[in-house]
Amino acid sequence: MCLSLRKKQSGFTLIELVMVIVIAGILAAVAVGHFDNDFFTQRSYFDETMGAARFAQKLAIASHCDVQMTLDPSGGANPPGYRLNQRATSCTSGAFTLPVADLAENTSHFARPAPATVPLASVRRNDGTALAAFYFDPLGRAHDAAGALVDAKVTVGNDSFYVDGETGFAYVP
Repeated sequence: MCLSLRKKQSGFTLIELVMVIVIAGILAAVAVGHFDNDFFTQRSYFDETMGAARFAQKLAIASHCDVQMTLDPSGGANPPGYRLNQRATSCTSGAFTLPVADLAENTSHFARPAPATVPLASVRRNDGTALAAFYFDPLGRAHDAAGALVDAKVTVGNDSFYVDGETGFAYVP
């Protein structure tokens, strides 16, 4: 009598492992469409807007010219969003009508409309009064339209960042 002394092996077969991976892949492909893309779009535009404020300050310092950041939630003549302008006649006087060129996008105007799903809620002073635009002087400080130093709060969707008037620093608290 020949008894076979086989050791019982435990584990998964290759086919079982492949089937689990295929099922996990199908579930992942179906689940991707159910994520809240509006959240990511809003956060992306918020980061882009704060980056534009920081760029405006750096440009003002580097060019020794005032740079204005206008944030328009209603749209008006332009779509809702932000845009950067410099003074047309002189670096420190005159109207802000000269568009800042966007070299990264190879366009003549550094402006971005807000996506339809992102409410550009408000730009306010720290005391709560509305502020349509602010500008950075050649020292990088933030000013309101009247030329006074201003601490601004910019709200995009559910997120806000602040611009310190004395330093021009844009930050998230």
